[in-house]
Amino acid sequence: MRDGKVVPGGRVIFAPIGGGQPAHGVLQSDGTFKLTTMHPDDGANVGIYQVSIVGERGSESEATRGDYRGPRDKPLEVVAGKSNEFTINISKQDGWQY
Repeated sequence: MRDGKVVPGGRVIFAPIGGGQPAHGVLQSDGTFKLTTMHPDDGANVGIYQVSIVGERGSESEATRGDYRGPRDKPLEVVAGKSNEFTINISKQDGWQY
């Protein structure tokens, strides 16, 4: 979500802090996504990630056109044995760059 509105379209990237295999997913029209690391929808490996969103080039919507990089001081952690569902709120106030 950007400023309380769903960001439809684009890609979500979970880049592991400290190295490792990144995970990525496609943002659906409702703002949801499923991550892929090695095989479709297999999720992200356990670890701590910086999140980025890469917008769709040529999009009519400002919200889906841009790229967003999450703050390094507020990473997301994927934990074994949990559902690991995340709501990502994009705002400059929270340290996102765009």
